[in-house]
Amino acid sequence: MARPPARDAPRQGASRAAQVDDLTWAEDQGVTAVVTTGIGVPTWAAAPDPVTADAGYRPGTINILVAVSAPVCDSGLVNLLATATEAKVQALLDADCSCSGTPTDAICVAVREPVPGEQPELFGGPRSRWSSRLARAVHRAVLQGAEGDRTRGDRAGAASGHGEVTTRPPCGSCRPGWKDGS
Repeated sequence: MARPPARDAPRQGASRAAQVDDLTWAEDQGVTAVVTTGIGVPTWAAAPDPVTADAGYRPGTINILVAVSAPVCDSGLVNLLATATEAKVQALLDADCSCSGTPTDAICVAVREPVPGEQPELFGGPRSRWSSRLARAVHRAVLQGAEGDRTRGDRAGAASGHGEVTTRPPCGSCRPGWKDGS
């Protein structure tokens, strides 16, 4: 569970290519999700080719930090992480973004240590008690963040006088009418 790494262990933090002052968050019965959303280089996780350097730099990443107020064992924690990823993708699709995220997305799920005699949750699949709460909180925060990212991009395009986003494609890969098949 949440133990500090060894002093000499390699570490990785979340990228900060999103407007961190525009973070979004949502809560659901003991679960809090905090998200920064910048969809600068939208991609599909299973895309055939990685983004190349000649594609140009466009800042953006989706960072998700989730706090769960329950003890969860290591295998359940893996399930929570997978569920957070699923909820992120569902929110992006609900925001009409045709992508599973960006190449630099990061997710961190924190759970509390069990008190003596308390059994941690063993499972964290999408329909388990804590994971379903996590999914709803992540979905709401990412959806709000994706909509805010589109608004920021629209404002940047309008300010440039071009009427469209100049620092990245319009919402990366959002397609109007995507949900109704048009």
